[in-house]
Amino acid sequence: MIKNYDPQHIRNIAIIGHNKTGKTSLTEALLFMGGAIPKKGSIEEKNTVSDFLQEEKERGISIHSSVLYVESEDVKVNIIDTPGMSDFSGDVRASLRVCEGVIVLVDAVEGMEMETEKIWRYADEYHIPRVVFINKMDKEKANFFKVVDELQARFEIPVIPIEIPIGEGVDFQGVVDLVRMKAVYPIAGGHNVKLEEIPASLQSKALEYRQKLAEAVAESDDRLIEKYLAGEALTQDEVEAGLKDVMKNFKVIPVLCGSAIKNIGVATLLRNIVHEAPSPIFNPSVMGIDPVAKDDIIERKVSLEEPFSGFVFKTTQDQYSGKISYIRVRSGVLRKGDEIFNPNILKREKIAHLYFINGKELVETDRIVAGGIGVILKLEDTRTGHTLCDPDKPIILSALRLPKPVYSLAVRALNKTDEEKLFTYLQRAAEEDPTFLVAFNSETRETVMSGMGEYQLRLVLESIEKKYKISAETSFPKIAYRETILANSESRYKHKKQSGGHGQYGEVVIRMQPLARGEGFRFQDKIVGGVIPKQYIPGVLKGLEEALLEGTLAGYLVQDIEISLVDGSHHSVDSSEYSFKMAAIGAFRDAMAKAKPVLLEPIMRVRINTEKDFLGDILGDLNGRRSKVLGMSEVDSSGGSGISGSTVVEADVPHSEMLNYAISLRSMTSGKASFEMEFSHYEVLQGRLAADAIAKNKVEV
Repeated sequence: MIKNYDPQHIRNIAIIGHNKTGKTSLTEALLFMGGAIPKKGSIEEKNTVSDFLQEEKERGISIHSSVLYVESEDVKVNIIDTPGMSDFSGDVRASLRVCEGVIVLVDAVEGMEMETEKIWRYADEYHIPRVVFINKMDKEKANFFKVVDELQARFEIPVIPIEIPIGEGVDFQGVVDLVRMKAVYPIAGGHNVKLEEIPASLQSKALEYRQKLAEAVAESDDRLIEKYLAGEALTQDEVEAGLKDVMKNFKVIPVLCGSAIKNIGVATLLRNIVHEAPSPIFNPSVMGIDPVAKDDIIERKVSLEEPFSGFVFKTTQDQYSGKISYIRVRSGVLRKGDEIFNPNILKREKIAHLYFINGKELVETDRIVAGGIGVILKLEDTRTGHTLCDPDKPIILSALRLPKPVYSLAVRALNKTDEEKLFTYLQRAAEEDPTFLVAFNSETRETVMSGMGEYQLRLVLESIEKKYKISAETSFPKIAYRETILANSESRYKHKKQSGGHGQYGEVVIRMQPLARGEGFRFQDKIVGGVIPKQYIPGVLKGLEEALLEGTLAGYLVQDIEISLVDGSHHSVDSSEYSFKMAAIGAFRDAMAKAKPVLLEPIMRVRINTEKDFLGDILGDLNGRRSKVLGMSEVDSSGGSGISGSTVVEADVPHSEMLNYAISLRSMTSGKASFEMEFSHYEVLQGRLAADAIAKNKVEV
């Protein structure tokens, strides 16, 4: 069994960055340099530890986050390799929830790309310390100092290199460690590095940047400031201690560099994680609520003496192991054989086995301590975002903050007999990925799946087709239009039918009037004198409620009307509740046709986060989508790690205009903007657009 480490000797690190910045390659290099694997795999050879799923190997990209670990200098480093595409940003957010440190990868040629910046903002939400690793220094046109200058232009706090490259492009050989003031070179094919004196050609540059580093870290301590101002050199230990402090408090952004492919700069990065990255006691306690008295706040310290609590940040299905629940222990100790409690579903479970995980390899352990990350198998009802805890000391930890789906498709099986199976497998996919949702829309009679982008949805369907041989087709979802009226009307309707035995008789008089938008349906019983006996009134209401489901324009649900039952007649023998139900349906249809019926379209409240450079294009595009721009505001960058602000545009846009917006916005801004939307209200739709929507629905019906 692997050694268990106390919280002070654990580091939980997420590797984030734009797609193709080399996150998986860096993960592989860290595992190799730390001795966790005997040989590095590669994306080209499809044998990396973290990209172990078949679809990841085929596409050469990370689709899911994977958890790995390496032991170095008596410290266990848990590494989460995250996807770089925005379609899988939910997995990234969940990973950041359980980390105290972040390595941000930046391409040595491309600099900081938009997806990196978006994920950086996610890390700001959790106030996670981070370092920047400028990767691919061996690429042609790599320029370390240019990228550093670009980063400084993006941030409001100092960007401080803690190492500089020895050469660039094909001449890249090693790095100068500005903490130890040594040149660090990889040893070909080995896990170790060699330390040498700084090359003469880099002496002045190294001293210049060492001075900047010393000035930045001196601010962490009054004694160090005095020493620095007195012109005394700071020791290595003082620089390391000061660096740890300014990283933790977001006073600087440390920058390292290297080549994950060539193992250059990887050893110094691992050393930085071990020596400067925060341990789980960086946040000394975690807050939750009492499952019963939900207003009561509970605090749990990151300590082995506290009652056990843990957070499930990821769930997957494995054909051999079954359901795998990834857990970050927040307090206490989780031991094999313990009984635990899931307060989200009020269920107790017995833990038969516990594991640490390295990619797909499970390593059994007898316990996972506060600050540790591991997995539990076969918790069938446990979902991503659930809390597990001591049954005698229950607590619910705060929920995941996840982006809302922005792209939807209606889906149907090509073979109708597979419809039920397809829905079941889509639900399983939703259990694994909380940003993927699936539901049956009873209004439009469609199964609709929603997520962060087209690529995510396509992958889900491709996976189902490969595993279960179920083919499906997709289309944009139908818009859930509604119908209402603009005028008052009245209708008298008699339902009379004679056959053998008792006949059917019911007569009603109703008055119909419009209500304010969003008020739904209101029924008034104004019968006097018993012209309709009380036992038949429920039949009238049932008929009206049934008629509301299909309006007279195009068969859409009707809303925002008030109907008063004012008169009628009955027959002592032939009347029944059913007769009055049918009379009410007839009266409704007649009154609706006379009350100026109109179509209502759903309006979405949209919030777009963008750089100012794209504002003109975005506003012009919104204008073409019949939007109402409600306002614009600057994103406040204070309180985070200092990234420069962006602009948020808020607008109301018809739902029909937003079906392909995720694709359009990405194309318009080269992926440098994001948006969220939610239903706001319904508005009247008239003219050609209404006529087209009505005609289309009649054809489909």
